[in-house]
Amino acid sequence: MTGHDLLDTLGDIDARFLRNEADMQAKNDGKYMWLAVAAALLVIAGGVYVVSRFVLPGRQEAKATAAVTYTAPSETTNTVPTSSTNAPDSKEQGVYVPEIVLPEGKVSLMADMVGLVVYRGGIYTQAEYYGEQDLEKVSELIGERLGTAKGNLDEWSSQDEYATEFASTTAGEVYTVKGYDPDFRICVCVYENDDILRMVMFMERMNNITLATGEDIFETRLHIYGNVQSVQKQSQEDWNHGRGNRSDVSISDEVWDAFWRSTIEAPVVDTWSDVFEAEKWYQEGEIVHLYLQMEDGTVNHIRLKEGGYVGYTITQDSFWVKIPLDVFDQVFEKVQE
Repeated sequence: MTGHDLLDTLGDIDARFLRNEADMQAKNDGKYMWLAVAAALLVIAGGVYVVSRFVLPGRQEAKATAAVTYTAPSETTNTVPTSSTNAPDSKEQGVYVPEIVLPEGKVSLMADMVGLVVYRGGIYTQAEYYGEQDLEKVSELIGERLGTAKGNLDEWSSQDEYATEFASTTAGEVYTVKGYDPDFRICVCVYENDDILRMVMFMERMNNITLATGEDIFETRLHIYGNVQSVQKQSQEDWNHGRGNRSDVSISDEVWDAFWRSTIEAPVVDTWSDVFEAEKWYQEGEIVHLYLQMEDGTVNHIRLKEGGYVGYTITQDSFWVKIPLDVFDQVFEKVQE
């Protein structure tokens, strides 16, 4: 692992998360197991890249054979552009993201690297989390109770332990998230003394799915188009070092609209294919991080990579589309200012 890789992985370990973790450990006598501290230790141990690529093995790209028209939900007033090759129903279209396959015997380092919960046989991994001042708005999105996350998984867990419903690395109550498909996003809520909400952690399933266009990521799942309240930017260097330096970005409605229309229509690219030479590709070209504050109180972390690439990242992997440079550069140059 290079020094760049090490910093890149540490960038997502937010200081607020570590602080909340320490508070919960003290107040709950170690009841809750948090992945952030363990993840930091494992990064230092040098096992990050192996685990990350193990969790999501190489994707398979196949030919698009049919088109499915996406219709925006009736409750929204936004008109969502549709692409000619949309949400595929089978593994024969677009880029197939394999399901997470656990190794034989002990799971070893995986559980400490990736926060996860098992729901309806699928593995959901850690995405955004909300604590402190963020809780008031996000708590309104807590939907139907699904069950209790057991918090029973660690680096010594066996396959049998992973194969049970609501097996997880974090203990808490599991709920749907209002406005989002539970096949994609659910949440784990952590309470203090059973009644004081301390943290909401989104868990997302971005595996065992096929992605054809940006619509499958940014609209069908994240509902970004027309629902962004404000935007902040962060440089790759600041993100690498976990500095938390963010600044507001002002982008005209015309430019922003064109950018997201192109993103929704763009094909998904398999950046882990042999063509891209993944490790080299990720280290070449400037990357800028955008944090989209959504109307519903959630935050979406988006990455822009020089060359026309727009990506969405959760704990273990990134999902990218490539849009025309003339559209991309209008936003990219703005966020570089």
